[in-house]
Amino acid sequence: HMDTKGVAQFEAWKKAGVMKDYLILFSMFSSSRTYDMWVTLYFDRFADIGKWADVEKKFPGGLSAEGLKLATPDGTVFTDVPWMGGSRKADLAKSVFMIIPYRTLVPVSKYEEYTNAYVIPQLKGWVNSTVMPSYEIHQNINPTNAPWDILMVFEYDGLRGIALRDTIKNDIRKDLLNDDGYKKYSPIKLNFRKEDEPTTYVPILPKK
Repeated sequence: HMDTKGVAQFEAWKKAGVMKDYLILFSMFSSSRTYDMWVTLYFDRFADIGKWADVEKKFPGGLSAEGLKLATPDGTVFTDVPWMGGSRKADLAKSVFMIIPYRTLVPVSKYEEYTNAYVIPQLKGWVNSTVMPSYEIHQNINPTNAPWDILMVFEYDGLRGIALRDTIKNDIRKDLLNDDGYKKYSPIKLNFRKEDEPTTYVPILPKK
């Protein structure tokens, strides 16, 4: 359904100016512990979300009546994206995405310091290695009782990128051993966040 009528409807909303862009990700594997699908909507301004609120009246979670017979929307989270890097592949059909939700264990300002000093230098290295074309870190702007505070969205160069993930991660960390931010936060990183289960997804794209 999403590969045909579903994505076609999102593409129509994009062309009509409801949102700036969208990304539909569907799980590569069935799991009762994680979500089957994530839909990210991008807006130029927060006020533009009102256009989507009008859509939701007839299409909860962006699903038609037909889609709602197949799936139930779990919830909506408003986010900022204070950290992003790289650029998505021109052909997203060749990409595999990994989503990792986090719970933060420190105040927002402290987590931002940790991310800027420890996380971002590593992600820049991953992008430069070519295994990760792009990344986004979403920050929940209404975190009280929400399922997650931070959402990592990593785009990998297909299964090749996923396979090389740990190798590149370890190589980049070796390069950062003398970096002040890495030395400060590496021994205490577990004091800043709790990681939930990472899950791999493939994009659902409109037919050309």
